[in-house]
Amino acid sequence: MSQNHEPVLIVDPVIGLKKKLSLPGGISREAALARAHDRLQEQRREAIDDLVTRIAALRQMGYTLDGMLLTKQDMSDLQEQLDEILNIAGTFHMWNLVTTAAFLYDLLRSRTARHRLNADSLNTFIHAMQLFAIPSGRYEEDGLVVLEQLRRLFEFFAPGQVPRQQMLGAA
Repeated sequence: MSQNHEPVLIVDPVIGLKKKLSLPGGISREAALARAHDRLQEQRREAIDDLVTRIAALRQMGYTLDGMLLTKQDMSDLQEQLDEILNIAGTFHMWNLVTTAAFLYDLLRSRTARHRLNADSLNTFIHAMQLFAIPSGRYEEDGLVVLEQLRRLFEFFAPGQVPRQQMLGAA
C-alpha cells in the first residue's frame, strides 16, 4: 500500500489590517480613548450650538405668531425643527430637552390640541427647551418640576391622551 502525498502549499494572505498591526508605532489605548473623548466633547459643543440656534428660531416663530392660533404650515415647520432637536438632544442624552420637545411635538400632532394651541402656550414649551439646551446642572434638580408642569399643560391641551415619553416610560 503506497500512498501518494502531494505537497501542501500554505498560503498566508496579505491582509491590510494584519500588516498594519505588525508595524511599529500607533498610539496607546489610553491615548486613543482620550482623543475619542475630546472629539465627542467637541461634537457635543457643536450640537449644543445647533440646538440653541434651532430653539432661537422656534422662539422667533412663537413671538411672530403673537397669541394667534397656529396654522397647518406653522405646525409643519415646528414639527420639522422639533424632529431635528429630538434627534440631536437624544444623541447626546439630554433627556429633559428630549421630553420637552416630545411633549410639544405630540401636541402638534394631536387633533384636539391643534385647535387649542396658541403662540403663548407654544412659547412656554420653547422657554423650557431653552433652559434644558445648555447643560449646566443648574436645572437638573428643578427639571423634574418643570417637566411635571409641562405634562399638566400637555393634559390641558390634549385631555385623555398619553404623551409618547410617558408611554415609553421615560418621563
